[in-house]
Amino acid sequence: MKRLSLSIAVVALAALACGLSPAVPTIDFNQVETQAAASLTAGIPTQSPPTLIPLPIFTSAPTAIASPTATPFPTFPASGRPVRVEFATGAVSARVGGSVYFPDRRQYILYAFKGQQMTVQIESDGNANFAIYGVEDNQSLKRFDNEDRTWTGILPETQDYMIQVAVPTKSANFILTITIIWL
Repeated sequence: MKRLSLSIAVVALAALACGLSPAVPTIDFNQVETQAAASLTAGIPTQSPPTLIPLPIFTSAPTAIASPTATPFPTFPASGRPVRVEFATGAVSARVGGSVYFPDRRQYILYAFKGQQMTVQIESDGNANFAIYGVEDNQSLKRFDNEDRTWTGILPETQDYMIQVAVPTKSANFILTITIIWL
């Protein structure tokens, strides 16, 4: 506002100095301020901001892209007791990992509800892969012969779900990231 009034004063003085008529329109600065304030508030949105929904965050990505192998996974039974996956209070994901040696399988178990979306991602320095099935209904959700590194699906039942990790030969280190959310 001060610049506007200063500009008008400079123009008026210049007109007077050049001998032009001093017919400078008068400006009601209160009216200008009222109109400016009205135009500024007209652009303010009336909606509330959108609600943010937390999404799974994968903190590290595999350093190499695994290529499919022709070696089938073993059909040996799993060895050892399954490890129960615990989620921190309020968390939607958990990470577990270790090493797996042929012909053994590492087993992880977790409880989830029907209708929840589960995502499991494996990162491995070798060719470790995972399978998922329901413990009570024995329904397979992902098999070892599916070499996808990430699986996402809607859980069909409220029950424990088993995730097994295996390698077709030798050994590999791995990290599983398991995310469960309500849709």
